[in-house]
Amino acid sequence: SGGKRPYTSLPIWRFGMILMAVGETGNFLAYAYAPATLVAPLGSVSVISNVVLARYVLKEVITLRSLWGVFLAIVGSVLIVTFAPSSDQQLTMDVLEEYMSEKTFIVFVACIIAAAVGLFLLSDKYKRHYVVVYTLICSLTGCLTVMGVKGVS
Repeated sequence: SGGKRPYTSLPIWRFGMILMAVGETGNFLAYAYAPATLVAPLGSVSVISNVVLARYVLKEVITLRSLWGVFLAIVGSVLIVTFAPSSDQQLTMDVLEEYMSEKTFIVFVACIIAAAVGLFLLSDKYKRHYVVVYTLICSLTGCLTVMGVKGVS
């Protein structure tokens, strides 16, 4: 098809995927040693580094919108770390099982799943026009995966 190689065969893409896998492995391991309220906001570092790397590696222009996103990521992370409740209680599987069997948690998970499925089932017309739909799907499923990873680690 015009002699173009798929981006997945580019060495820089493969290198990026390896770095991402290493980073996510480190992220997973961090949940075993630090509270989720500290580890999860550090994920915003990837937003900031992506903006910087896009500028220097991909020669993209940093827009005011990108800078605004970086600013909001930093402010959000600082607020979460500052105002998160401190807990010295170690979570054991028994404690997690107790928490997860409470009605409020079950209703919370059901609402998250229903909202994510509802957004996923929207027509492609809306999903293409409103990028926030994909952001919401990622955020909704992300809140469940962070809890799951914390429970496993």
